[in-house]
Amino acid sequence: MIQIHPLTQALMASLRNTQKDTGDDSPKIEVSETVSFLGALYEKMRNAVEYREGHLVRKAAIERIIRRRIVLNQGGAEYIERLVKELLWGKYLEAGSVTENTVEHAKAVATEYFELRKRVISQLKNQAQANEVSDWIIGQLACKLEFILAPNEKIEIMTNFAYQWLRNNVHIKDESEETKDILIYLAIQEGLNRIGNPLLRFHLIGLYGERKLFTDFWGTYKFVNRHVNHPLRNKLVNYVRKQTAPFLILESIVLSDNLDNVEKILTDEKTLVEKITNVCNIKYKQVSRRLKRAAVRSVIYLFFTKAIFAILLEVPVDRYLEGKVNAVPLIINTSMPPVLMLIIALLIAKPGKYNTKRIIDRIKEIITTAKPNTDKKQFSANPSVNKPLLAFIFTIIYSLTFFLIFGFIIWGLTALGFNFASQLIFIFFLTVVSFFAYRIKLIPREYVYKEKESIISPILDFLMVPILSVGKRLSSDLAKINIITFVFDFILEAPFKAIFEVFEEWFGFMRSKREEIA
Repeated sequence: MIQIHPLTQALMASLRNTQKDTGDDSPKIEVSETVSFLGALYEKMRNAVEYREGHLVRKAAIERIIRRRIVLNQGGAEYIERLVKELLWGKYLEAGSVTENTVEHAKAVATEYFELRKRVISQLKNQAQANEVSDWIIGQLACKLEFILAPNEKIEIMTNFAYQWLRNNVHIKDESEETKDILIYLAIQEGLNRIGNPLLRFHLIGLYGERKLFTDFWGTYKFVNRHVNHPLRNKLVNYVRKQTAPFLILESIVLSDNLDNVEKILTDEKTLVEKITNVCNIKYKQVSRRLKRAAVRSVIYLFFTKAIFAILLEVPVDRYLEGKVNAVPLIINTSMPPVLMLIIALLIAKPGKYNTKRIIDRIKEIITTAKPNTDKKQFSANPSVNKPLLAFIFTIIYSLTFFLIFGFIIWGLTALGFNFASQLIFIFFLTVVSFFAYRIKLIPREYVYKEKESIISPILDFLMVPILSVGKRLSSDLAKINIITFVFDFILEAPFKAIFEVFEEWFGFMRSKREEIA
């Protein structure tokens, strides 16, 4: 019999509280199944041209709808019900999951945020800063609306449990306890739940006090940005990600069954080991499917948003420079992204039974003690360079490696008959595809605990860092110039959604007529 710790008991008690009835018996928002089918089909097409983690798609859709309404001068709480219907059409929300009371609450929140946006922007004369702050506020509104329309208290409870458990493992020099707690909490949110800046800011505002956002916007704005952009963020997140696998498996066990059954599982060692093993095997299979799906989505995204324009550019440039289309570079540049992505996806190793054994041991430790004595880590907010000469030498070596790698690539392409434009396109594809492949490679690591590094890993990492860094920069910069998403969002989406709305009204009218006959 396993004696679970009071911290684990508190986790179970908090989860039980989420099962209480909210008491909201107001009518539910309903939409036509036919329109929902068309809306979901449109959203799948739209999301195929924008690479994004699946659990972040709904928040992105909310933000996209808000921005479109603002562009159409419809920014305000009065369109919130339409926003909810659009989310139901796209199946971002489950049918029957939103009540009229919830919509009224969302309207009140939207009103406050739009008034805040109008007030703050009126204080700014610099247009670039006004746009930045406007995006910041819209991002927070999108997060808030998602929290209202699709609350997930259980995930937040599990996140807080992981925070309470891991915070004693981390020590940060040269920072206050308050800052340390905030940084660790944000790192756990990002590392465990795989979220970006808008949601990190949203969670921190929740801790800091949401009302302060409206009473002292600039103080809150600076406070939140200072912590979200803290120089230790990446190091803390990397540490947390190495700890998340046992928590993710425990989360699946705790949230997938009746809580009475969960307590029996957690207190019986044999049953617990069997359950962890089964969940791990299921997750490993899901990882394989996610790898394939992510690889396909990445290729589609790259082709429609980047490759098609690069290829259209290469053909006329070849004709201009050489008077003909050079077939070899064109074939290589066209085929390289899917082939390279496929090869990398096939080479990614999935977790195995030894990883499961490590997770079992760790989960036993997690549920029985709140003061772990393993995997402790110390960070410094003001790291000092003890050996500046070595740091200078390493920088020189890295810079030389950067130029040597790309120099070797250019030399090889020149030998194959690539002209300057074809070389640029090849390097673009190589770096961006490598960066996407690196992100895909992180998928199985979610369920890897204490991964053993191979002997050649540091060498491969050193050689790949220049390519990945360029790919990350290109991907980030060019994501802002996605012509296909612009076409969807501002040319196709508005008329499509208007047609959907007409269909929705028509089907509603026909329902009422049928009810009169009955």
